[in-house]
Amino acid sequence: MRRNNLIILLIALVTSFPFMNAQAQDHYAHFRLVNFLEAPTAELSVTNLENGQQKVIKMDYGESINYIKLTPQHYRFSLIIKNKKVLEKEFVMGAKGFYTLVIAGMLSDKIETNQQTTLFKLKKLLGGETKDDNNFLPQWYMLRDNYDGSTSAAYVRFVNINPSSTLLSLKKEESKLFEEIPYPHVTDIKKIKEGNHTYRVSKGDITVSEFKLTTTAGHIYTLVTGANLNNAKQLETIILENKAKYLLTP
Repeated sequence: MRRNNLIILLIALVTSFPFMNAQAQDHYAHFRLVNFLEAPTAELSVTNLENGQQKVIKMDYGESINYIKLTPQHYRFSLIIKNKKVLEKEFVMGAKGFYTLVIAGMLSDKIETNQQTTLFKLKKLLGGETKDDNNFLPQWYMLRDNYDGSTSAAYVRFVNINPSSTLLSLKKEESKLFEEIPYPHVTDIKKIKEGNHTYRVSKGDITVSEFKLTTTAGHIYTLVTGANLNNAKQLETIILENKAKYLLTP
């Protein structure tokens, strides 16, 4: 009898180990990057203010990097261009949090730190108040990706970070999703019908970015549109995908 109880206990421990391991992994914070700063190669330095550990990431224009794991902590983010700091801000990365850091704007003739990028200014910009707070100087936005959406529907949000085009609209086929979104601005998340559809970003009546996207229920799609440095008449759209909060895994 005692032997049977021991076997049952061992089986319970073995079968529960993957679950406990997954729970331990959930402790991390995760952030990904999109670089639409019209400048040479950008270098992002992420410093853990608790232990001083530093991670350095190099990015070219129009590049995105998928989720990177971080220990939940207080961090200093510094953006370096040609060995000069152009942005610096502290962010608190929470446990089980998923974030998207979007870098945008243009360099001035003289590279210098944009002192206007404070938490207040960021909130105001993300609320779509105005583009005048930072003009077209380098700036960044930390978007939260943890969304309590339904797992039976797909969702989309749109980010306009094209400095030379102040109002952009987004359509799915002929259905209007977001109209006249200013720079810089991120929309609320909107529920959409899943499946394979054509999306168009337009400036007035002119289509400036067109792409096909297959969406899946329970997933959120962030469409980030910025300048196309190879074609002044077109814009470039980066598509980011993540799962709704209940489906998010490290």
